Amino acid sequence: GSFSRSGLLPFGRGVYEDYVSNFWCATNPVLRWKTYDATIMSKVCAVATVVACIPAGVLSGCKRGTGSDSRAVVPLTLAGTALSFFLFAFQVHEKGVLYAAMPIAALAPDAPLASIGFGAASVLSCRDLLVRDGVFPPAVLAVVVYACAIMSGCKGVCTRVRRAEAVVISACLAMVGATFTLPLVLGAAPLGPRYPYVYAAIDAALYFTFYACAWLYVLRLLIQ
Repeated sequence: GSFSRSGLLPFGRGVYEDYVSNFWCATNPVLRWKTYDATIMSKVCAVATVVACIPAGVLSGCKRGTGSDSRAVVPLTLAGTALSFFLFAFQVHEKGVLYAAMPIAALAPDAPLASIGFGAASVLSCRDLLVRDGVFPPAVLAVVVYACAIMSGCKGVCTRVRRAEAVVISACLAMVGATFTLPLVLGAAPLGPRYPYVYAAIDAALYFTFYACAWLYVLRLLIQ
């Protein structure tokens, strides 16, 4: 019926519904994407998504060689494509970032700390959804268990942290700090009822910056 069509093709809801850490939501306060016609925006999103997916596909097709370097090509390509959809597609859901978290988790044998950091960030960026559903504490516990399992299985690798991986870890720690300190800071600020979603908008912009940098970093690894 009409409900099924509106659920599968949610053009009437605009470019996004809830605050999600993608390009359209993060830049909407300045560029006002939601004021444009939804049909036009769906086409713009489709073009942007396809263009964003091209680099990962081309770079993976140009890769040659064997060994540990080529072993990472498939998960890096999947991560790059998933992040392209998450950052630029129409009506993205918060949990869509987990499609990128799965192939990045497959990189744990070579980059365990970055894998843990991205997994933690992907859960924290869904915090409002998890809190609303009453499953935020179990989700955090799952991240802790995941981190312990990877650390115990990759002890030798964890002692050799590359500079780029250290940057990813530092960015993840910054996101964790912002996630738990921003509500306190903004809660004390006299924003009033005129700006009820200011925290969600700032949170989306912060995590969008992190995911955009992760997308570019994935492409950089495919170039190497």
